[in-house]
Amino acid sequence: FVKENTSVHLWKLEEDCATLAALLQDDEQASKINKQYQSPFRQREAFAEQILLKQVLGKAVRLRHRDNGAPFLENSSQHISISHTKQWIAIALNHKHGIGIDMEKCSERVHHVASRFLQRKEQKDLAAGNPQEVLIKETILWSAKESLFKMSGCGTANDMTRFRLFPFPLSDEGEIQARIFSHGHGYTFSVFYKRIGDSVLTLCEFRPVHSS
Repeated sequence: FVKENTSVHLWKLEEDCATLAALLQDDEQASKINKQYQSPFRQREAFAEQILLKQVLGKAVRLRHRDNGAPFLENSSQHISISHTKQWIAIALNHKHGIGIDMEKCSERVHHVASRFLQRKEQKDLAAGNPQEVLIKETILWSAKESLFKMSGCGTANDMTRFRLFPFPLSDEGEIQARIFSHGHGYTFSVFYKRIGDSVLTLCEFRPVHSS
């Protein structure tokens, strides 16, 4: 689907490594992936990334990663962001702006670690909801902060409390206002979210709607 200037491409992964290696149709690249990653799970993700990008762009591309782990396309000005769950791979592409995409599965694990990534105000905002709604919202907020981190590069993945997310009505999809403070300035962004089965997807463009 397309959101603003960003195209989002999803693949529900059900294939094993051998099937994905055959779909890649590139023995040299398949060999590199097998040598680079020891984990079959990570090999599966890498195969899927290359296959999906080839389908979307119409040609084979070289996907690389910066020192901080952020992906980029070699010899291309397109911005890219990638996320995985055990079931899904999500790739976002944008010609104009930096982007961040994330997918997370709703689970009790999110609730148990919520205090690590939510500000006190955010926790208070959630307190009035029923338990199931709270869990879904916690997952959306966690995913939104992951997307903001990928988009902005601010802070570290272990310091998600630097991002302030404001209350939002729960729906199948919607937008959340987010505030980032950097170098003495505050920037407001809009984070899109979408519920997909028992998972959530969030997306953010590096296009502040307000700064101060």
